[in-house]
Amino acid sequence: MSAEASGSVPVNVRSLRATPAQRRLMLAAQLRPSDPSANYALLCKCAEGTDPHRLARAICRAFQEHESFNEVFRADADGQVFAELSWGRCECPVASYTTFAQLQSAVRARADTPVDVGVWPLFQVEVATVGEDVYFAFTGSHLTCDAFGFYQLVEDFDRKYENIDAPLPYTKSPSSACAPSEAPQDELREYFEDLFAGVDSLAIGGWERRDASGRIAGVVQRYATAAHQYQQAGQIAAQLAVRRFSVLLAAYGLMVACLSRQRVVAIATPLSNRRSGESAATRGLMMNTLPVRVDLESCATFAELCADVDRQVESLLKYESCSVADVARGVFKGADVNATMPSANFTLYPRPLAPVFNGAKAVPVQVGREYIQYPLGLAIEVDGDEVTLIVERARCVPDIDFADMYWAIVEQASRQTDVPLDLLGWTRSAACASRYPARRSFTPPRTVTEEFSAAVARSREAVAVECGSRSITYAELDAASDAVAAQIAAAAPGPHMGLCMRPSIELITMMLGILKAGLAYLPLPPDLPAARVESIVRTCDGLVVAGNLPSPWLEIPGLRSWAGDPGRLGAPRPAGPQDAAYVMFTSGTTGRPKGVPVSHEATTSSLKSLAEAMPMRDSRWCLYHSYAFDISVWEIFGSLLFGGVLCIPEVEERADPDRMAAFVSRSGVQILGQTPSAFELLGPRLAAGTRHDLRSVVFCGERLDFHILRDFARAHPQVRLINLYGITETTIHSTFYQLPRDQRVWPEASVIGVPLADTSLAVVDGERRVVPRGCAGEIAIGGVSVMRGYLGQEALTRERVVAVEGQRMYLTGDLAMVGPGGELVYLDRIDSQVQVRGHRVELGEIERTLLDSGEVAGVCATANGEGVARELAAFVVLAPGGDVHRAREHIRSRLPSYMVPGRIVAVEALPLNANGKTDRIAVAALLEAEAERRSENGSESRDQDLVAEVMRLWADVLDHDEFTPASRFFDVGGTSASLLRVSREIRSRFGVDELDVIDLFEHCTPAATAALLHERHRVTRVAAQ
Repeated sequence: MSAEASGSVPVNVRSLRATPAQRRLMLAAQLRPSDPSANYALLCKCAEGTDPHRLARAICRAFQEHESFNEVFRADADGQVFAELSWGRCECPVASYTTFAQLQSAVRARADTPVDVGVWPLFQVEVATVGEDVYFAFTGSHLTCDAFGFYQLVEDFDRKYENIDAPLPYTKSPSSACAPSEAPQDELREYFEDLFAGVDSLAIGGWERRDASGRIAGVVQRYATAAHQYQQAGQIAAQLAVRRFSVLLAAYGLMVACLSRQRVVAIATPLSNRRSGESAATRGLMMNTLPVRVDLESCATFAELCADVDRQVESLLKYESCSVADVARGVFKGADVNATMPSANFTLYPRPLAPVFNGAKAVPVQVGREYIQYPLGLAIEVDGDEVTLIVERARCVPDIDFADMYWAIVEQASRQTDVPLDLLGWTRSAACASRYPARRSFTPPRTVTEEFSAAVARSREAVAVECGSRSITYAELDAASDAVAAQIAAAAPGPHMGLCMRPSIELITMMLGILKAGLAYLPLPPDLPAARVESIVRTCDGLVVAGNLPSPWLEIPGLRSWAGDPGRLGAPRPAGPQDAAYVMFTSGTTGRPKGVPVSHEATTSSLKSLAEAMPMRDSRWCLYHSYAFDISVWEIFGSLLFGGVLCIPEVEERADPDRMAAFVSRSGVQILGQTPSAFELLGPRLAAGTRHDLRSVVFCGERLDFHILRDFARAHPQVRLINLYGITETTIHSTFYQLPRDQRVWPEASVIGVPLADTSLAVVDGERRVVPRGCAGEIAIGGVSVMRGYLGQEALTRERVVAVEGQRMYLTGDLAMVGPGGELVYLDRIDSQVQVRGHRVELGEIERTLLDSGEVAGVCATANGEGVARELAAFVVLAPGGDVHRAREHIRSRLPSYMVPGRIVAVEALPLNANGKTDRIAVAALLEAEAERRSENGSESRDQDLVAEVMRLWADVLDHDEFTPASRFFDVGGTSASLLRVSREIRSRFGVDELDVIDLFEHCTPAATAALLHERHRVTRVAAQ
């Protein structure tokens, strides 16, 4: 295309204020000039017999006569947007392509190229031929037209195709002919403040994944189905006296709520805005997009939800000419710009998006856009007996079978319109559900002591335990533990017996003796704080402890020590499979430790299941973990019940990675259990040429990022690397995944595999419904491994042990999804989520992204402060040659600005707790220490100078200085347009070249802007003029 044939530029005819719909898109173009997602693209195969040159002439003439396709858009110094009519000469070439793929690629490239809305033309059109086939291709900015207008434009093409001189019924643009009246700003703001009361953000946390250019990369999926379910939606609408559109929108809102794990979501809903004669006739952009609230908290049934959505749709017709962007900053105070825009949209096309040329329907062809406008979009296109779901999905949005889930909701509602929302299932097909049944059970159930007796019979003279220079055989350990059991039986201490000893042969002997006496052992390592021990003793209603009590424990009521009496023996009462074998106390969210009794049957079944998944028999094991950490149960009894040798390092060796590596080598350890945090220290020592006999390294206890294993795997390719997932309440381990030996096929995500043979597992939502495969949810575990209940905490047991589709299961509090290969992917703890300026943020995702940079070897992210002042911080251990600035640039290029830590602080090491996991409480102390350091070295003083400079800049733009360092820009008279002026002034005054306007929306106080400039752009003062 070109302008006039002479090469002159188009002539400006008039300039009028843009409509609200045009202003909305213009603001998006200003904020994200490199984002092409607002482009419109259509590629159609024309009917046989279409004359390509005749069609090109018809299209060219139609475009030349329409004002909407001869406008450009500009903003003045105050940010006001104007539509300027600039008549030029449209060209519609007839282009020849060798293959259809070549044509499709060319159209896709044009569609994914940003359009400069200030330069005519804002579109490209061509008639293409591939052999005998004729195609029509259009790409351009949505500022030129909307779908409804394009329908009519195609009719104009057809008129001109029939008669090139045929008059067109209407050619004016929205800005020149039918600019609608707008509701008062106060009225509009009041409506949306009331509608979204209690909602911090229209966006869905975790879905706004824009690249450095502000684009959302995504995929387009099409699901062709019969019209049966669409007709069912019509029947529901008739029964409830609502619009079918409202029924379909309500069903989609339920989908989005499930996929996002939110109870209230906003759906962007396009309104035609064409109720008057002129607005209905224009081919230009009239359609406006407004948010609808889908509220699962306020509506109990599907019928109520449909009625609520329908009332909103009716109300929005009053405001369909208004721009929400004009009032959003006032409605969602403290939120960044992304939070004022819904993450999902819904469109219904009651007739097909197919042009008609010369009386014959053209066939639409997928363009395959690379960038999309919303993280998730659903368009329903109806064409007679066929209905197509067109899904646009960002890569960070769950990849599910959308048709199965969507029509499952509609079908259930058609059977019972008042079905409770919490009872709606998410899938029609079992193959689409995130559920795994148990594959086998081990019968008859056995106790730990029965299995140990069998091991003794097989390996009487073999060494069972080694500690330092000492060792003990199976026969000796059996006899010694029998003697201990007889003494315990005489003392009759109760159902549980505490165990307070250092790791040693005596510890293992006492542990077996307690089990043989029919009691459950309860670990109490000597370094436990007295307050925690007191809470445990109170839960147990008194406790007898084998071993020497530390002096701080001596005054604890109900606690007494037991040293044994060889002269006083009793007859042990053997435990049954259902009796508790051990009791582990884990941390509680309320501060009260939770006592978890685990049965003999659960313990032996778990170990047998794991033995089917990996070689365990006749191996040398290491007792690396504290015996108060349930991984030790696997280490101790995985060895002793399967004929192995348990190698016990000294406490001091476990604490020193160099000494521990030497122990692994010297002791010939073959199976080693590790938390990822611990292996980050031990792994490099083992990889650096240390000779060892390791066969399997098993990871558990926290999320494993596989990249930390690459150096070790390269150095020792013969070692199995296994990722296990499990929690105390479900008996040590529940799932199994072994990394392939070929690192090129290692998954990027933290795959935890599939459940062990005796374990059933489901991924569920907040109402305990199984979610679709690909959707994130909470891991629920069933089977023999699930505990009976917490000691003395019946209410908590009822909260965590629940029925899922009729089966007793434990809710773990861990977030996961079923990946494309059918294996579970661990995401994070549900309670690691924090709220930052209206966005839900997963701290684990920040940590993973920093680790992926290669600049850091360890990281812990945290959040502090409240409201607008809430900020993220990350403490990192730098990798060799790593750099904090490069790590920051990496995370900025991959995560939205609200997820980028304001501070990334390098430390020598992250604090670990007794179980080898990162100690987040200690990290919080690091944050306080860092704040004190900044205060002492004068950083705060320099920051105040920078704040003052920003305030002077604000005063120049706003023409007043009635604000404080904590004032929000939009609360003191600022607008989106004036913020663009602030951006230009900052670039000029501070010498900042790469300033993202989106960041200013988020950091919208003088103090926050100054912190942004200092932390992210290293600004300390105004640049020299």
